Amino acid sequence: MRSFRKQMKFHWIDFRKAIYIFWLVLILVNSTQIVIQHFWPGIIDSPIDQVFAANYSVIAIFTLVAGLITATQTFPLMMSFGFTRKQFFINVQIISVIYCAGMALMQSIVVHAGSAIIHLFDSQLQSSLIPFFTLWYMQFWIYLAISFLFFVMGIVFYRFGTLAGIFVIAVYIMLLYWITEKPSFDSYFNSITANTSPTLILIPLIITIIAASIGWLLCRRAAIRTH
Repeated sequence: MRSFRKQMKFHWIDFRKAIYIFWLVLILVNSTQIVIQHFWPGIIDSPIDQVFAANYSVIAIFTLVAGLITATQTFPLMMSFGFTRKQFFINVQIISVIYCAGMALMQSIVVHAGSAIIHLFDSQLQSSLIPFFTLWYMQFWIYLAISFLFFVMGIVFYRFGTLAGIFVIAVYIMLLYWITEKPSFDSYFNSITANTSPTLILIPLIITIIAASIGWLLCRRAAIRTH
């Protein structure tokens, strides 16, 4: 239990400054956009409620970077502290759940609080607001899937080298292209954003389980490099 707490503390210390700065900048940017679009609407040519849309992509990028860093830098460092691979991987799963839940919660708060501020400015939202809890759990599962997918990529880079890592990137890109080009993806994406069914989160859940399983198989046999 003590080693678990040490690992959790290490992860928090490792990421907290970056998370604080990330949200400070994001909230500042969103606030500035709302003010500009209300008082000088001609400067930004987009609906005022779209100021929060870019946040999802930015959070996803931050999440994938965190997954890569955890696999390529935190993993060997934790091993050098005497932790086992099993301890490390269990901790990664827990910290990933906490991190993704927290990021989804913050974005949900930003969206709903920002929408309330927009209403105070007597501006009308052009799209319906997704209920708070639904918005939170949709983001949570998507961010968690991204986190584990890029943890796997990081482990591949760490264990097999640059060429193998580039191959995984190519596979991810091809899969992303293939999935998004399918006609069924449009209906799926429209459904998930329109909040038609909680079961739509099944796809990110399956991706998370598969990626976590592959991550453990790769992690458990990875050699520890100290350089």
